[in-house]
Amino acid sequence: MIRIGLRTKEIAQIRGVSAATINRHREHVRRKLKIANSDTNLMSYLQSSMWTKG
Repeated sequence: MIRIGLRTKEIAQIRGVSAATINRHREHVRRKLKIANSDTNLMSYLQSSMWTKG
């Protein structure tokens, strides 16, 4: 959902959870992908060639 450009509130509404929960999930994704810079746009990162299915 992040990858297709949905915003936090949109994802939360679809999933039936709070926006805070989605933000926490985003933090976990950043940590797992070792994205230290919080200014890095997660959607752009996931759409980039660095993140392709092989």
